[in-house]
Amino acid sequence: MFYKLLVSISVIIIVNAESDPEYEIWLNGRNITATSNSSEEMCVADTIKITKKMEELDLADLQCAQELETLIADNIGLKLIKNGTLKYLPASVRNLTIVRNNLNKIPANVFNNSTMENLNLTSNKIVTISPEAFDYMKNLTSIILDKNELAVYNLTFQECPKLKLISIRYNFIKQLSDGILKQLKHNVLSIYLSFNNIQSIHKNALDIKQFHEVHLEHNELANAQLLIKLVKAEFVDLSDNKITCLPKEFMENGLSKIRLLNLTDNPLDCKCLEDLKRKVRKNIEFQKMSPLVQNINILLPKSDMNCTNVNSKKES
Repeated sequence: MFYKLLVSISVIIIVNAESDPEYEIWLNGRNITATSNSSEEMCVADTIKITKKMEELDLADLQCAQELETLIADNIGLKLIKNGTLKYLPASVRNLTIVRNNLNKIPANVFNNSTMENLNLTSNKIVTISPEAFDYMKNLTSIILDKNELAVYNLTFQECPKLKLISIRYNFIKQLSDGILKQLKHNVLSIYLSFNNIQSIHKNALDIKQFHEVHLEHNELANAQLLIKLVKAEFVDLSDNKITCLPKEFMENGLSKIRLLNLTDNPLDCKCLEDLKRKVRKNIEFQKMSPLVQNINILLPKSDMNCTNVNSKKES
């Protein structure tokens, strides 16, 4: 009986050692993780997923991984990234994914001068980020901060010439201030700020060279003045806001330069809606005469019954 118990204990110890590696190590789409996490395997990996729990990010084990392209830290209980931690991150890393942790805040200088291209910080309960946190990331092309707890957007992105995509969906941002994208004035951006609480946008907040896509759906916008600065955007989504009318300057000058504008689920004023439809028809006729004018698609409320009659409001 005593011998059988010893055997059982030994088996349990062996199984635990084999089932709890500190890292998942991948090469060419193949999991090459060994129970020992040998340095030899770490050194040839192109993708590593940290599986051991840690409150403070520690990358010292990765110094030899000079072929590493993707590093993932998913749900490992992370609370802190100290300045200097990323000096251990191999320069070959293009994709850094730190998601579903408890970071709370991103201080200044943590990511400065790092060489990664894509940074994903989704679902980390981040409340505050230093404005300079992502400065001098010269290779950065996309940053995702979805599903955090940010109430303020004040990121500067100084010296980020390749940045093309900013996504901060599902946060608690209330306003966009003057000049928030001034360091990205010459970038061509897609920006995703949908599912926030944005009520106001300064007229110069989105003043950059060109946008591919601007997503502001599911916010609290009552004013569409931002459209004046978005005449060069290819796609603008303002659905599910509180917009009643479009600015006169946009109606007169900007409509023909946007390929797709989504205004569904807004309480558009009936007169404004009719003016907009008239403008669309006019642009369609103009397109027939000029092949240089781009096709326009404007998504409007499904029925005129959904529009708001200002006159009837006043009478009542």
